Amino acid sequence: MRVFLFNFLNFIIMGIYTPTSVSRETRNSIGYETYCKSRGIHVVKAKITTNTSKTKEQQRVRAAWPEYLRLATLFAEAALLGFPQRKRELTAYNAFVQANKGVVSVDDELQATVDYEQVVCSEGSLKVPDVTVALDAEQRTLTFTHEAEESGVLRDAEDSVQAFVVNGARDDAKLYALGTRADSEPVPVTLPSKWDTEGLAVYVFVLSPDKRKASGTVYLTPQA
Repeated sequence: MRVFLFNFLNFIIMGIYTPTSVSRETRNSIGYETYCKSRGIHVVKAKITTNTSKTKEQQRVRAAWPEYLRLATLFAEAALLGFPQRKRELTAYNAFVQANKGVVSVDDELQATVDYEQVVCSEGSLKVPDVTVALDAEQRTLTFTHEAEESGVLRDAEDSVQAFVVNGARDDAKLYALGTRADSEPVPVTLPSKWDTEGLAVYVFVLSPDKRKASGTVYLTPQA
């Protein structure tokens, strides 16, 4: 996956440039280059006009990108919260794709497969409490439990615990707030009525009280 992120997302090659007396006020396109300002940064974009994906590896890369874009849309609700310390030039969408390079594999027939256990929807240094999740298929509920934690190194008692549940069969997902790190009461959540209770992917991460810091992502398998 040695492809620069913005090549695909914008169908361009993008670079940062230092404005000069000549280029400072340049806008729009000149030939095959477009000058603009993005998130306060001066950038120049080179338009891609042809498809050069001829080798098998290049074809694999192109076959994988639709899955990355689908995942970025599916995980958007969690990603908007889970990457608060991303670089200024990255959107949450871009940060998610960048953090998940490698979760999509493509076979010789160019069929793409997602390793959902390796997907992350957050990045950061905060510690994640030891969370377990139990599934009651008849009641269509997931019950999350973790021991109460006090404030400490990379922990704040008021950190919020978030669960993101993905139903791959329906290509749908839902974010649930599980209270704070200091809470110890089990938290039951009800699954959408149209969801199948089998094959759920569950992710847990933590946000600081001001939502400016996050933890990494922990993947959980619901226990019946």
